[in-house]
Amino acid sequence: MVLSWRTALNVIRTPELFLSREIVLTVMALILSTLFKNLDRSDFKTINRLLNFYIFSVCLVFFSSNDAVPTFIQERFIFIRETSHNAYRASSYVISSLIVYLPFFAVQGFTFAAITQFMLHLRSSLISFWIILYASLITTNAYVMLVSALVPSYITGYAIVIATTALFFLTCGFFLKASQIPIYWKWLHYISAIKYPFEALLIHEFKGKHCYNGNPEDLSPGPLGEVKLSKLHVDLPLNCELIGQDVLKSMAITMDNLWYDVGILLAWGILYRLLFYVVLRFYSKNDLFFTKYFPPNLKEAMESDFIGITKHPNESVTEYEDRFARVSRFTAHIVQDERHCAHKIRDGLRLEIRRQMSILDNPTYAQEIDGA
Repeated sequence: MVLSWRTALNVIRTPELFLSREIVLTVMALILSTLFKNLDRSDFKTINRLLNFYIFSVCLVFFSSNDAVPTFIQERFIFIRETSHNAYRASSYVISSLIVYLPFFAVQGFTFAAITQFMLHLRSSLISFWIILYASLITTNAYVMLVSALVPSYITGYAIVIATTALFFLTCGFFLKASQIPIYWKWLHYISAIKYPFEALLIHEFKGKHCYNGNPEDLSPGPLGEVKLSKLHVDLPLNCELIGQDVLKSMAITMDNLWYDVGILLAWGILYRLLFYVVLRFYSKNDLFFTKYFPPNLKEAMESDFIGITKHPNESVTEYEDRFARVSRFTAHIVQDERHCAHKIRDGLRLEIRRQMSILDNPTYAQEIDGA
């Protein structure tokens, strides 16, 4: 509970973490709504435009989660310091961060869905559209957090996320359908985090017998490829050239239940979170990690800085905490438990703050930070 509250305070103190993504999704929703207008028509051109709109929407949601790459990298030293003193467990960190960010994901997904649904007059329902985007945000954030825990720097993290996103995009079924992918790369199609929300959006939009008519040349070039008629098309009148179900079959979508795709998408999100926990539990606390990335001369410098650490006049408490956690990881022989760690961080605060916090009896490290 305390950890969730502190994570929420960090988000409130740095609103740009939430507002930047919210602004991006809002602005892009408005731009897309002006570019892809009149999507309620029933001609062949609209089919291609709907396919392009939905694939771009999914990719936008995926790329908007890239700002989470530095999140754990910036908090890594604090996490390692606090878990080394048994302030909390790795599982508590994973769960609390998810709980805090879930409402923000819900707002972001609803913002994009509501704007585009209202301006483009999509046939899909707003609630289902929002749930698909919400599940996509949860899963992509889990994936990005996993990558950030595995890499030593955010530059490497961005490179990996961009590269894997490109592969997910290529093999999701928009450019290359499963039958067109070589058998030794076909597994990429099924692990693509873009495949499942894209298919769910198409099922949501095209499932059923809604008629589309027009010039066959309007479908080519386009992602639809070879047009295949579904079983539902047999009993339709002759003046109905294509129905929504034909679009799904032509896109090689065999399952016509969008909740199947949403369930798989969330299952990937759970798997990414579990792997994130495993990395935190068995990798971030491993001494080999520090031996590899921190040479002896740097450790000695960190120890020297820790002995005389004080809060700078223009430094915020969050910045002071980050600097304290960064140097204190290498001084376990000086500060051996959480109580000593709490007193040490208080000693570096200004005199008037120390006086106000002197009423705390045997405070924990987290209580010292929250109190400051």
